[in-house]
Amino acid sequence: MSSVEIALSLVGAFYVLAGLFVARQMMMETFLDRALAGLTMKPTPWADRLRGRWMLGIAASVFAGGVLLLALSVLALPAFLAGAAAQGVYLGHAAPRIIDPEEPPDQAGRRGARNAFLINLAATAFVAWAAAAGHLRWPGDDPWPAAIAGAAFGAFAAYHMTKMREPPGWRSGLLADPLRPEAREVLPDRVRLMVRPFVLPFADDDTGRVVPQSLAESVFGQALVADILEWEEAYLATIPPRKRTGGFADQEAAARHEAEGRALAERMAVVIGPERVTYAAVGTLFPAAPERTYTRPRRIRVSADYGCHPLWSMDEAYSGNLDPAVLGLSPALVADLGGWAERFDDALDWDNPGAVREEDGYVTRHDAEGRALAQRLARELARQGRDVQVFVRTQEAGVVEVTGGPPDDLPPAPAA
Repeated sequence: MSSVEIALSLVGAFYVLAGLFVARQMMMETFLDRALAGLTMKPTPWADRLRGRWMLGIAASVFAGGVLLLALSVLALPAFLAGAAAQGVYLGHAAPRIIDPEEPPDQAGRRGARNAFLINLAATAFVAWAAAAGHLRWPGDDPWPAAIAGAAFGAFAAYHMTKMREPPGWRSGLLADPLRPEAREVLPDRVRLMVRPFVLPFADDDTGRVVPQSLAESVFGQALVADILEWEEAYLATIPPRKRTGGFADQEAAARHEAEGRALAERMAVVIGPERVTYAAVGTLFPAAPERTYTRPRRIRVSADYGCHPLWSMDEAYSGNLDPAVLGLSPALVADLGGWAERFDDALDWDNPGAVREEDGYVTRHDAEGRALAQRLARELARQGRDVQVFVRTQEAGVVEVTGGPPDDLPPAPAA
């Protein structure tokens, strides 16, 4: 094997790994988008779906080019050309004009994508030179390497197409009965129209369970739902970055928005009857929401999460969010828990869901505050004579049980 062929094989191996890496990243983003859609009941935006599929296509061409180049097949050249063309169209047209015209990537991200494209062009030029110089073989001369490469690409494509079509929650299929169809979504007895940041504005008036957009459109029609979402977006635009709530500074604008909401509720009432529709201001509580009705948990975890109360039931009867305000805690502890959760939301990296800033020692301070709050919670519950186990989740130790005194199983809190 000549030095040129060794270099070609190294480039091919790099492209195989790069294709697998990009495909894995795109699949993870797709699963996160679908999980978020499941939580909010809002469909994944069209631009996000297009981006995922486009990038998966680029990953496929990169992988195919790498496999074919490892086989020293001249067919690597069209795969490299296709990948470079798709990447160029994405960076030059699709991304800035279709996918993210209103939220362009930061300068570092833009520079990294541009550099990757230039490297891809250089690699493509190298492959084109190698093909012209006769270092790559035609399938007719030696069909087996190209056949093996084609089989590898076929396996790559089949796997990722299957994963893309895999329904959400498929991995939890052991808990489901495959012979029993999923329960059909039905409209609740009474529907509330209310802006709720991060979820759809229609829900069960008692429990707060979100009405899926597809169900709302089937009942109220796409035109009315579109008007409701536009009305909701007007309020969402008032929420400052990294905050849970907002509001109109101008009282006239607030009154106008409320009047528009009530008018939309009346349009909903025309469809299903006035007794089945209600309008509520932002923040109005749901009387039968599980986090408000499950008031005697036996096991509680203190843990901040995106847009949620910082307490969680760990009971078998109910494993979910808990509102501290209904647990009989002191107002001071309720307020401090809420402030801790709000600071967590402020620290989230909204451009990278699930990531929290790590500079300035925030994570260490957050964990120490959470531990202190868990100790206070344990003390208050013990003083009330309630037999409740209290846990806390930290970055360093995971989920551990705490008591009202200094816990032995956690590192000491840092000095303020």
